[in-house]
Amino acid sequence: MGRARVDPQQAQKACDAVRSGQLSLRAAAKAYGVNKDALSRRLSGAMAMDARVGPETVLSKAEEDAVEDALIYASRHFLSFGRQ
Repeated sequence: MGRARVDPQQAQKACDAVRSGQLSLRAAAKAYGVNKDALSRRLSGAMAMDARVGPETVLSKAEEDAVEDALIYASRHFLSFGRQ
């Protein structure tokens, strides 16, 4: 099982609570639903607030949508779809 995504807004709120002294690291992680280790990495600056897990995508969202539309069209019209 991989890492869960962390909501950047929740992570920011948790970091603010820890930095202001309102909550401890563990209490802020529990209160805002953020993993304690992920919160610690964000507080130390080792990871950006809006960091994403995994490799970068190859296609842009628009390109992914275009490929998806072409595949759906081909499947609905019983067309073969290949590289040539």
